[in-house]
Amino acid sequence: MAVWTYRNALLDVRCDDAKECQLSAWEPRGTSPMWTVDLPGVGFVLFADNPDLLDAKPLTTRRVEGGAGGPVLMPSLLGFPVDGKVRVVDTAAGRVVQDFEPDRHDRHVVVGGRVIRVEARSADGTCYFTVFATDPALQREVWRHEAVNLRTADGAGCAQREDPSGGQNVVVGVTADGREAVLDAYDGRVLWLGGHGDKLLAVDDQYALVRPSGGKAVTSYEFGVPKARWSYTTADPKAEASITRFAAIVAPEEPDRIVALSPSSGRPLADVRSSAKVLAVGPTGMIIGEQREIGFVPFAGASPPGSPGPPGSTPAPADTSLCDGPKEPLCGQDK
Repeated sequence: MAVWTYRNALLDVRCDDAKECQLSAWEPRGTSPMWTVDLPGVGFVLFADNPDLLDAKPLTTRRVEGGAGGPVLMPSLLGFPVDGKVRVVDTAAGRVVQDFEPDRHDRHVVVGGRVIRVEARSADGTCYFTVFATDPALQREVWRHEAVNLRTADGAGCAQREDPSGGQNVVVGVTADGREAVLDAYDGRVLWLGGHGDKLLAVDDQYALVRPSGGKAVTSYEFGVPKARWSYTTADPKAEASITRFAAIVAPEEPDRIVALSPSSGRPLADVRSSAKVLAVGPTGMIIGEQREIGFVPFAGASPPGSPGPPGSTPAPADTSLCDGPKEPLCGQDK
């Protein structure tokens, strides 16, 4: 009925009928499930490939495909909508850790090992927000933020119809004084706080790409590092940007270009004149396409796909470590 693909696992839901479904986790090349839990009543809600769950949504851009960076690691906790309720599943242990019925006025997502609830209250012609995060295993609150707007609602009516933006372990919001912020979903820390007029373009669990107020540049910040990592100057003040595991993408217009940069250093990896869309980004290059044309753009210093190694050498096995899982630093990237 539904399938989710991750770098280290596959999940599927199979239903005997609309009220009897099972969620199973599989190794990518496994022949038997690692675990199975019941999802009663999920039935026809999730019929799709990689359907939306109760999680943070990535910031998207027109010039870069949403899944261009490839699958992410399976989150430690996932939230499933089940017959008007929420079932929270621990994917490491393969067990249900919480079931609850959300208030229809609140918004719930499961991010960074926490269940995040956004409460919106209408008063004085505006919306007042409070963000709560709980540990579902212990059933207790671990942090809260007052007056942070995760952009789940529009208008004074405060009806919350949107999930917050963010990554696997971070959420994006706006403070009471109008500055954009990135919050650690696990412990509530403010990982990045923009200045007035700064525009957050892209974010993952390690970096934020920002257009400074009034500037024609894209600046990268690494969480936990006070100063900017790098800055890329562009003549287009509306240049789009995206961040993937292997490259930060900046896409100016007039003239149309696609620029790939090292996420950690800003080192140029590729720079092409094109109005195409970035479809996929890997360690050695990116695939771009427009209408019926598609092409591969290699990164500077990378070996072409399928290039043989030195005579007598043995190709290294693929890295299947989980060292960039939730709440652990990313690995395997250039520093």
